Amino acid sequence: MTDDAGLRGVRTLILDAGPHASSSGRLIRHLAAEEGDARVLRLSGTHEDMLSRVCRAVTTTPGVVVCGHNLGAALALHLADRPVAEAVGGLLLLAPADVEQRPGLEDHGPLPRGPLPFPTIIAARPGDPWMDAARLKRLALCWCAERVELGGDDDRPVLRRLLRRLLLRVRVERDGPVTSGRPPLMAEDGPPALGWLM
Repeated sequence: MTDDAGLRGVRTLILDAGPHASSSGRLIRHLAAEEGDARVLRLSGTHEDMLSRVCRAVTTTPGVVVCGHNLGAALALHLADRPVAEAVGGLLLLAPADVEQRPGLEDHGPLPRGPLPFPTIIAARPGDPWMDAARLKRLALCWCAERVELGGDDDRPVLRRLLRRLLLRVRVERDGPVTSGRPPLMAEDGPPALGWLM
């Protein structure tokens, strides 16, 4: 990235939602800490308790990029239906949990339908156990979200580029476009993932 200093003023909120956090969730926390002022929000309790905490955190940091893995990703999606949605800078979701079809997670459904009011990138591996790939593809289209298929031995470079893209978008919306130097979106060569749908 040509202007890393400009990204560091943007806050990143990582949703760590209970026993479903995993090595992928830890990876998101690590990358977010590298890229900016990250805050981890450890969540437990009922769906409404967790979502209320997330809404309060977003309200205090307008323009925040919210990151979540499986249940944390599903919770982040529910921000679309809350008044706080206008304060969300974007979502980076890793393998969202299918809370409508996974036993024990039904209280966190239903997932929203229709276009999300903020830029959203969803990354998952083929055959991911948290949600059927065909269903994730349909939901991503419904949400007007970008879906990225992960598949390398190390997903860190891909996720780093995706997070940087969201952080850059927030910064450009806040401060205006970059007017000198190499365009920031061209700073990394090569495709950020194996497959793009949108």
